[in-house]
Amino acid sequence: MRSLLFLLLAVPLWAQDSPPSTDVWLTPWPPKDGEVKNLTDRPGYDNQPSFTLDGTHLLYTSFRDGQTDTYTIDLASGAITPVTRTAESEYSPTIMPDGSAFSVVRVEEDGTQRLWAFTLDGKIPVLVLPEIKPVGYHAWVDGNTVVLYVLGSPSTLQVADTRTVAAPPDTVAAAVGRSLNKVPGRRAVSFVDQSDSTNWTIRTLDLDNGTIEEVGPTIAGQEYFTYRPHGTILMASGAAIFEWNARRQRWDRQVDFSDQGVTAITRLSSSPDGRFLAFVANRNP
Repeated sequence: MRSLLFLLLAVPLWAQDSPPSTDVWLTPWPPKDGEVKNLTDRPGYDNQPSFTLDGTHLLYTSFRDGQTDTYTIDLASGAITPVTRTAESEYSPTIMPDGSAFSVVRVEEDGTQRLWAFTLDGKIPVLVLPEIKPVGYHAWVDGNTVVLYVLGSPSTLQVADTRTVAAPPDTVAAAVGRSLNKVPGRRAVSFVDQSDSTNWTIRTLDLDNGTIEEVGPTIAGQEYFTYRPHGTILMASGAAIFEWNARRQRWDRQVDFSDQGVTAITRLSSSPDGRFLAFVANRNP
């Protein structure tokens, strides 16, 4: 189990059987006077937040009782509810484009990692792409097209069509990061090119013409980012969140949550209407 968690989380192997302790936080965006709330606030691994299409709930991954399942948070009430309670572990819950189901990376009984889908109530699991493994992360472009981070040496970026599952996926890049994000208003997905180990670059794969274009450098050593609905990019370093200034080709600091006890922000997720930002931060001892 530890080796699987190492591949998915890309952290050193730890002595215990559970992953590091992280929390899911929520802030209005733009931030108002440093307002931020710890939504999970418990010892243990709570990670990989993803908004529902209406922005009222967050799906996320929670490690409990020796495995991970998908949980949901009602943002109005704060109520937390388990969605999947399976014998397998599920990661990276992502609402599918039509809003009627969500997809996950599932660690199957034999350790195989493939893309599965569930109805919104966590029922009726369906294997989406039987032949592609080991899947680490994914992002939907439309109802049929999904871009995948596939584990390997190096990791690869692959594009698959759920209508032609027997056909091999297109491998379009190698040595890519774990953060994949659909570009608002386009059939395109952005990713982090890590082929240069000292200079990582955000790039965009356009699915209409197959081209890959450069967006700009990441913040040094950071790979997680998210798009706001109008197309700007947010990225974090430490307790601060930055916005990419395309005109000036630089990262502009927007807020620093150090005073609220936030440390080491990693994954970020913008609500579909742009009013909120969810992020993951290490839990303080």
